[in-house]
Amino acid sequence: ATTSFKNGLLKIQNFEIFRFDLKSEYRIISDRVAFERLFILSNRSKFYFAGDMYNLKDPFFDFHFHSRISIDQAKQMFRLGPEMSGAGNFRGIYKGTFARFRLQGHGDFKNFIFYSLPIDNANFDLDMTDNWLNVNNIPASLFDGSYTGTFSIPPLKGISVYNADAKFQNWDGRRLGEFIRMKDMILPVKGSGTAKIRWDERGGVKKGTGDIAFKLEPYTNASTDLAAEADATHFENSLYSQPFVLAAHNETSLRMEGGQLRDIQSVLQTPYTRTNIEGTIDFSGKADLSVHTTTEKIPEIDLLFHHLQSYFGGKPARLQEFWGVSGKADFQGHVDQTVWGPFKPRFTGNVHGRDT
Repeated sequence: ATTSFKNGLLKIQNFEIFRFDLKSEYRIISDRVAFERLFILSNRSKFYFAGDMYNLKDPFFDFHFHSRISIDQAKQMFRLGPEMSGAGNFRGIYKGTFARFRLQGHGDFKNFIFYSLPIDNANFDLDMTDNWLNVNNIPASLFDGSYTGTFSIPPLKGISVYNADAKFQNWDGRRLGEFIRMKDMILPVKGSGTAKIRWDERGGVKKGTGDIAFKLEPYTNASTDLAAEADATHFENSLYSQPFVLAAHNETSLRMEGGQLRDIQSVLQTPYTRTNIEGTIDFSGKADLSVHTTTEKIPEIDLLFHHLQSYFGGKPARLQEFWGVSGKADFQGHVDQTVWGPFKPRFTGNVHGRDT
């Protein structure tokens, strides 16, 4: 037999209504319906099923299928909290009723967004019931590097809790800078690290808890040494019209908790400067940091400070002015006020100048 109709409504218990067109070919065999094909089609997602349906009063499905899925539509239908959009292909098995079910399968998605991150492509294994969701074995490509991890939501009903466990390797600082629209400063570095974060839908990621660690390593040097040029030209401000290429080493570890980045341990090494940072930064940007810096060229710190001020303050770097100080220096002290949105840190402590 065949059946087809348009503008149907599908309601899975505890989730949103799904509107679709249907086309099917099937045989009725005793107490089951054997579907040779069952196409459920919407304007954004398309599902191609085959399998058996039992118990017509409370249908139980044993289907395998392949599909083209709109992430935006799935997010809306299943009331998924994470910020994501895009589309991809998924193959799987669905067993259960509309109220209680288990869905298992494998996805292949390209050019989609997850929490503002532009992901070039990703594969994953999904295991989902009416009350929880697990996404495992996620290899993905972004920022010319790789990502592997897991993601889960237990439960889907009530107040959902999200868990993410990630490892990223060789993310390109140039690509990342383009993504965050940092135009005047270029970081030719590769970044690798790990993150394990847990949050719920009430507080969002910023109220989550977890541990993050990463390492940056340069893969090329700057063609022009702006810090040395500042000394040579007696602080010619036209240097700010050139991109500041900063080949930096960095190792950082921290803990997210209570709306803060806590227990920060960070070592930043640039061509002329080494900085050790410890402390806390609130997600509002307020800082409580102890800082120890040793520099062989003060203009390098000058350039870094003003380029950060340019980025967070929206003032083009070409309009910045040098402090006009050359030489070497050590700083031991404290940083508070805001280090982003706006970038207006306050430094207090002791400075020891050398050959200034």
